Amino acid sequence: MANAVRHADSEGLVRLEIDKDETDKVLIRVFNSGGAIPEEEINRVFDRLFRGEYARNTPGSGLGLTIAKKISELHGGTIAIKSRKDYGTTVLLTLRER
Repeated sequence: MANAVRHADSEGLVRLEIDKDETDKVLIRVFNSGGAIPEEEINRVFDRLFRGEYARNTPGSGLGLTIAKKISELHGGTIAIKSRKDYGTTVLLTLRER
């Protein structure tokens, strides 16, 4: 959530959605309408200490998404990112219901 706010543009939108799918998995989506993550960086955003070109101009350690991925895996879940220049970025966290 902090990343979404940090990387939203001044007129940007940040949205949090929580749903349950047909298999009772919990889906958490965080969306922002800020700048897109370049395609060549999208597979590296979960790497420890990785800071993409766009993120280097904002505060942060490069650990947040790495930690989020590890937590999701410990809970039997997944995390993924989709990003498009003309739309924004969505982080999807999927967790199984306990």
